[in-house]
Amino acid sequence: MGKVELLSPAGEYDTMVAAFNAGADAVYLGGNRFGARAYANNFSEEEVIRAIKYAHLHGKKIYMTINTLVKENELPYLYDYLYPYDKAGLDGVIVQDFGVFRFIRKNFPDIELHASTQMTLTGAYGAGFLKSMGATRIVPARELTLDEIKNIKATEDIEIESFIHGAMCYCYSGACLFSSMVGSRSGNRGRCAQPCRLPYTDNKGSKEHYPLSLKDMCTVYDIPDLIEAGIDSFKIEGRMKSPEYAAGVTAIYRKYIDKYYQNGRNGFAIDDKDLKTLKTLYLRSEIGNGYYYKHNGKDMITLDKPGYNGTNEAVLDRIKNTYLNGEKKLGISAYCYIKKGEPIILTLSTAEASFTAVGQNAEAALKRPTLYEDVNKQISKFGNTFFDLDELTIDMDEAAGDVFIPVKALNELRREAVSGLENEIISNNHLRPCLWTEESVNTEGYEVNIEEKSFKPSYDHNISDQDINVLVTKKSQLKKIAGYIENAIETKVSRIYIDSSIVLSEDISHELSVLKGRLHIYVALPYITRQETGSPDLDDIRAVCKFIRDNGLDGVLVRNIEELAFLASIHADFDVVCDYGLYAWNDLAVREFKDAAANNNLQISEMSVPLELTRHEIKDLVSNLDDTVMSTIVYGYIPMMITANCLNKTLKNCTDRKGDFCLGESSIVDRQNHVLPYSFNCRYCMNIIWNALPISLHKQLKEIIKDGSCKHLRVDLTVEDAEDCIKVLSFYDEALLRGVFDGEPVHEYTTGHYKRVTE
Repeated sequence: MGKVELLSPAGEYDTMVAAFNAGADAVYLGGNRFGARAYANNFSEEEVIRAIKYAHLHGKKIYMTINTLVKENELPYLYDYLYPYDKAGLDGVIVQDFGVFRFIRKNFPDIELHASTQMTLTGAYGAGFLKSMGATRIVPARELTLDEIKNIKATEDIEIESFIHGAMCYCYSGACLFSSMVGSRSGNRGRCAQPCRLPYTDNKGSKEHYPLSLKDMCTVYDIPDLIEAGIDSFKIEGRMKSPEYAAGVTAIYRKYIDKYYQNGRNGFAIDDKDLKTLKTLYLRSEIGNGYYYKHNGKDMITLDKPGYNGTNEAVLDRIKNTYLNGEKKLGISAYCYIKKGEPIILTLSTAEASFTAVGQNAEAALKRPTLYEDVNKQISKFGNTFFDLDELTIDMDEAAGDVFIPVKALNELRREAVSGLENEIISNNHLRPCLWTEESVNTEGYEVNIEEKSFKPSYDHNISDQDINVLVTKKSQLKKIAGYIENAIETKVSRIYIDSSIVLSEDISHELSVLKGRLHIYVALPYITRQETGSPDLDDIRAVCKFIRDNGLDGVLVRNIEELAFLASIHADFDVVCDYGLYAWNDLAVREFKDAAANNNLQISEMSVPLELTRHEIKDLVSNLDDTVMSTIVYGYIPMMITANCLNKTLKNCTDRKGDFCLGESSIVDRQNHVLPYSFNCRYCMNIIWNALPISLHKQLKEIIKDGSCKHLRVDLTVEDAEDCIKVLSFYDEALLRGVFDGEPVHEYTTGHYKRVTE
């Protein structure tokens, strides 16, 4: 096994150089589109190309972040955006969007695909699924313990990149809709407004505190454990942070990684001065080591105001003077051979590589001959290159006095030699050569590189084309819905999703007997599935599958990649519907999910529309799908955060019932006095923080029906009591059944992103 890679962040070119100077093996950076740090300075196209070449000359790597979700109308720009970076030899891309994943695999097969932590990867099944799709590396959810990471590594031969230092999200990355729903700045688009860093009170009016603000991660003490767990790449968070941060943090982790490889655990200890330096480099006032050794805990939270430690000017000056001193040039020697009537030859050499460029023949001078000084002047111009000229030997016969070489020819010869030497060094470093030239720009673009699409001719649909699916999360809701369906003379409700916790913990035989034959019955799987030691997650999914078969139910609602991959592994023979958390913002993502599942012996029958698309964006998406059934939510409280940490454990008392079917609800209150309900699930030791108001699209229902983009209109029932459930469901049922749109199912509501564009 090779040494672990130290991967540092860079928000701008000088930060990248500083990180490499400090000992980074690789850097991850963003261009001017498609990255999850929209407010970082980011790199221009020219800077990315230069960065790739600079890194490769020094035996380093560059990974680009294309780790946001991409809308249908943005896909046409992806090919021309990536083309020059592919030609420059880009090593890998960090990807969240399955459509982008598919597009890069098909159009740029030489670029490694790294599955972003935004994909919420939580286990070996998901890792294997991504590997089968072409991923060479995964960045698992930051909530995983070291044991879970070890299990992935032992089970799947795939690279693992894991965070070791920096800020921590409270929600599972990729599952957070908080910033998007309370504003328009989506974390899935790199524009998170960080509501987790704001103050909240509990539902009893306590003093303000910060229950959603995790301590920053610092794992320098844990380097031996992390290396021995099999992690391939140590990732430092912070593309929006300063060059001093990137260089300073990198240097300290470089020091102790090397120390471990030199001496092992024997005598491994951290100098207090180095820890003090880390604490002055853009870390919050309290630090921890994340989730590697624990599932959650109050001690992981900065309940008091999560401000940053003060910086130490002396430390910053030392870092600047040591690492922020520009690119490191490679020293070269040059030999130039010139003889009349023969080709001009220029050889550039380093200690490890050399390249010889052959130019035009030296001509006889008709007027002023080319002198030694002329050759020396042109050949010595290495100013903007990555090289410093240490020695130049010019082998020419000046005595003849009749040799002429155009200045342009000498310059072209030097440029050819520089380019050739660069690629020779890069090849010796076993990295991709740079093939980029201004003439290599491809303008064919998206239309000729994308897959053919089958366009739907119109959106002219009748009311009868759509029906209602309803999701229930409590037995009281299920009981009430069963009574409603039993007494309905006719109904547009065609399907019910029953939360798996109900199926596994309650006797619902009576409700099933009422609903069978009237509705299609599905089980909704958990939002998160783990393989933590002692976790019941996979056993519960096996039990759900048995329950479905034993009771003749129709299928499952899948919430994450781990579940999808697990169902493929057991060859599930019932309907599989993908929920909105399996993001399909573009038609290529839909295709990729369906094809990847089919290649793993699983058929996806239906996809759900993401919650962050507008009406028109949904139409754009669906118009490019030929035979895929889509569903959309018209009513429901939105899960803004899905968390491994527990608000009960932080603010109240833990039930100490982890693994039991202990379900409950409470709430926190934000600065505008909005009450945010949250559900706790002790079975899986997780929380769901819901939006203060439900989405309700009752006033837009006519438009939704007319558009006809989605066959199934979903009503999600979560924190509502049983009576409110019937009020909501009956409104939507009557609207579809009879075209009656008067009244409203709920007084306070939001329309989400139906007309509000996600930034």
